[in-house]
Amino acid sequence: IKASIANVDACIADINDDLLADAALPVPDHMPEDDHFWYDKEHPVIEEGSLFRSMKEFRMLMRTFAIRGKFDIKTKDSDSTRYVGHCKGNGCPWRIIARTIEDGKTVRVNKIVKPH
Repeated sequence: IKASIANVDACIADINDDLLADAALPVPDHMPEDDHFWYDKEHPVIEEGSLFRSMKEFRMLMRTFAIRGKFDIKTKDSDSTRYVGHCKGNGCPWRIIARTIEDGKTVRVNKIVKPH
């Protein structure tokens, strides 16, 4: 079926503006909560105050972070709402503490003890 400008114009002429006004509700494409969750999964940057979608995703990113940083990380006292990790290197003071926030899902990095 070939459409022509004349066919389109004829269809538009039949549209009742009153019906069209109630036909669709505007829906924004931008979701403000997505602004907080931008990170590169291949090269994560983990800093104090960083937010992550879930504990599962945060743990996965921490593994990638450790591999990229060429160090071994050990977790201690961690569960579904908190994460405490430290470098396995002898005498290395680096450690990280993260917890879920009020929504019960989002993880926030609360403290990073440096240097690594």
